[in-house]
Amino acid sequence: MPRRCRFTEEEIAHARTLMAQARSAGEVKRALTVLLPVAYRAGNQQVATVLGLGRATVSRYQQDLRRVTRGDPRCRGAHGGRRRQTLSVAAEAGFLARYTAAASRGGLVAVPPLHAALEQQVGHPVAVSTTYRILARQGWRKLQPRPQHPKADPAQQAALKKTSRRSWQPPKRTIANTSRSG
Repeated sequence: MPRRCRFTEEEIAHARTLMAQARSAGEVKRALTVLLPVAYRAGNQQVATVLGLGRATVSRYQQDLRRVTRGDPRCRGAHGGRRRQTLSVAAEAGFLARYTAAASRGGLVAVPPLHAALEQQVGHPVAVSTTYRILARQGWRKLQPRPQHPKADPAQQAALKKTSRRSWQPPKRTIANTSRSG
């Protein structure tokens, strides 16, 4: 038999109020994580199965409701977010501000020097993908167009332009003078 969840009358009343004022399915689920164990003597695993949540999520919702009832300010924002961020979003915007002027004048901003400056500001090596994610998060798009392929040979291209045909045609055949002697 699963261990029963115990809730105070205040917590149950708060869950009922939350249920009555719910504006989304998520808020209803949060309230039901308290009301279902009280009404049906269900364990967290059973509540999780009924609501389509994970058992840990049910426990976290119950804990959040308990904190709200007690008036604890830490009840929101403890789960999720950018915990391992290199820079905050505001710091990223500040970092890119010095490159914005050059880009707005039509200048090209290459990623390698930008990446080196980011590593210098942060103080440790970071992956190049981090630089690209920062640029994407700040709304930057393709920074440096490549005008030609690095292995392109202008001499071969010019020769191809002189000898190419507008459409493909089979090679010309010469008919040799063949006579049959008999």
